[in-house]
Amino acid sequence: MSSSHPAGTTTSYGSCNEIGPSQPTSASEHALLEPVQRGAVICSIFTGLCGILLGYDIGVVAGALSPIKHHFALGDFEVGFFVGVLNWMALVGAAAGAPLGDEYGRLAGLSCAASCFLVGNLLTTFAWSYEWLIIGRMIAGFAVGITLVLGPVYIAEIAPTAWRGFLTTGMEVSFNLGIILGYTSGWAFQGLPNPANWRVMLSVGSIPPVVILVGTHWYMLETPRWLVSQGCTSEAIAVLQQVLGPQEAERAAFLTL
Repeated sequence: MSSSHPAGTTTSYGSCNEIGPSQPTSASEHALLEPVQRGAVICSIFTGLCGILLGYDIGVVAGALSPIKHHFALGDFEVGFFVGVLNWMALVGAAAGAPLGDEYGRLAGLSCAASCFLVGNLLTTFAWSYEWLIIGRMIAGFAVGITLVLGPVYIAEIAPTAWRGFLTTGMEVSFNLGIILGYTSGWAFQGLPNPANWRVMLSVGSIPPVVILVGTHWYMLETPRWLVSQGCTSEAIAVLQQVLGPQEAERAAFLTL
């Protein structure tokens, strides 16, 4: 985005008066002026955990599918539907992710996804029938779609310019790491008796959502872009200071708000 304010002027942002530099310089010239701040690192770590959880829910089925099939005496169609319903519901979640994030905020969207992951994974873990297994899988699939949309958006909007590509790519890396962990879980617990084996595999996916919910409520920051879109410019500047540092935040506020 480019600034509509002339150089050397004092610009008012909501309840805050932001004094920009007399001669604004390009973002690329100052991108590496300050090291990445702790706030940006914390937010990226929690968002990466969302990616790990997303990948885990996909990868863990490889190990859990066979014992689930035997436990519920499923046919081929039922097995295929159990696997595929997550992808179908991910389409629904992806369609809902953007308006959800625009209306209620990126953090609220990620919190909603974590809540759905928690509920869905708990339902599949303790499912007493095939129907409840499907319901849990559908809820988890909805969360997958939201995370696929809002995870990269959140990191892109919260990360410093110089680190944006690296941290956004980290979301994709965490997704693949989650798939690997899902396969590892299937290998680690395959020796347990049925149904303990697949229930333990699926129960592991209920731990990260709790951590993510803690993060969204107490540690993660809302993105400056969304705050500005809601008219909360003073709050946006405060977030910029936490993720960029004071000097870069001043330049970013002058150039973008």
